[in-house]
Amino acid sequence: MRASERRLLETILRLPTAPFREHWVQGAIERAARKLELSVRHDRFGNLYVAYHKGRAEPLAFTAHMDHPGFELLEVKGSVAE
Repeated sequence: MRASERRLLETILRLPTAPFREHWVQGAIERAARKLELSVRHDRFGNLYVAYHKGRAEPLAFTAHMDHPGFELLEVKGSVAE
């Protein structure tokens, strides 16, 4: 793995995310794709599509969730989190 690829993955994987709160990860992926001059689009469901075209290669799709199980901490009272 190249150092630049490793830095990109580390940047994305360190971002906070949870269901319906994927905007930080989505933004980082979109910025990286645009920096590489890749085509980026969103659908009405919030999915992100990044396209790379080179030569006559067959289409290939990678899919991934941009969230993970998370929770929202609303209040801490002493040693109790709510």
